Amino acid sequence: MLKHGVFIAIWILAGAAGGFSQGRFELQFGASAGLPFSISMESRLPGFAGPFASHAYDRAPFFAGPAVRAAFNDRITLGFDALYKPVRGRGSERFETSRETLSTSGSTWDFPLIVDYHVLKSTPRLYFGLGLVVGAITRGTTEIRSTDIQTGASSMRTEELRAKRQVPAPIINGGLEWRAGGLVIRPEMRYTRWRRVDATLAARHFNQFEYLIGFSFRSYER
Repeated sequence: MLKHGVFIAIWILAGAAGGFSQGRFELQFGASAGLPFSISMESRLPGFAGPFASHAYDRAPFFAGPAVRAAFNDRITLGFDALYKPVRGRGSERFETSRETLSTSGSTWDFPLIVDYHVLKSTPRLYFGLGLVVGAITRGTTEIRSTDIQTGASSMRTEELRAKRQVPAPIINGGLEWRAGGLVIRPEMRYTRWRRVDATLAARHFNQFEYLIGFSFRSYER
């Protein structure tokens, strides 16, 4: 999944660079960090399991990662990010003879590819964009404590955190851009719509609103 997403991003970047080869071209390297306004993960339990099980995730305290952008003709910017988020969750399940408590910890990586159009050339520069999350990784573990209802005896086991495929996921964004010499600062609002999946304890929340700030350096220009 990740390999295919990175390949798509490189292919689009290379094609765009070729298509705008006669105009102004600039490469920027930097990082993005921000805050999600909603939970990043959720559980999607089937109907028959709902009354007997529950699982909830905390809202991630931050997300961050490296970014690369290519700017063409001082109007269009093509950006590729790799965004890390920590994952924390907890839950419980009830059976006829036992009950279980669950504790989940891990992380996600999302790989969005976004095309932005700069409406204004003056500073600050207003821009809007569209894109896709072309790759996603979920890693982590769930510790499960099982307790026998009759005897009170308990045992522990660990399971790998698994998430169903939800890419590609469309993105809409908008923000402002400031330039100070070789430094570019980009505060941004971003909305991602993930595909709904069911019968899983780990899925990306289908509606995600995020605020982030990108910092990059203008490393190459012609």
